[in-house]
Amino acid sequence: MPADVVIWKAPGNPFAGADYADRLEELLFKAGYSPRVYDYFNDNPDDRTTECARHILSGGEVAVNDPSPSNRAALERVGALFKMACSQEVRIAGVCLGSQQLAAFIGGKRMVERSTRGIHIGYERIRS
Repeated sequence: MPADVVIWKAPGNPFAGADYADRLEELLFKAGYSPRVYDYFNDNPDDRTTECARHILSGGEVAVNDPSPSNRAALERVGALFKMACSQEVRIAGVCLGSQQLAAFIGGKRMVERSTRGIHIGYERIRS
């Protein structure tokens, strides 16, 4: 069965043994979708993934401002995925790191800053 949702997995398990991608896959499967998981720190968008109309970028243990080469390469993949999504009217959403990377690609890394208050879980008012 072809995937109708692609989940792009980031490295790490921020929640006691289960990562965002695992949880998203389970919830989507229970809701009747056919999700497929790919590693966006290592896999490139290709024919397996670009034909799908829904994409979710998951969270992980790093933040978008992590200077590692793998994080920079992942941001380039996010950019390619975002451009494909715009050109093909594909829906794309981000969770935690995924939303940070989308924001950084769209508005530049200055749009995402390290919190001075530590880890924040929940919603935050967007400031311009």
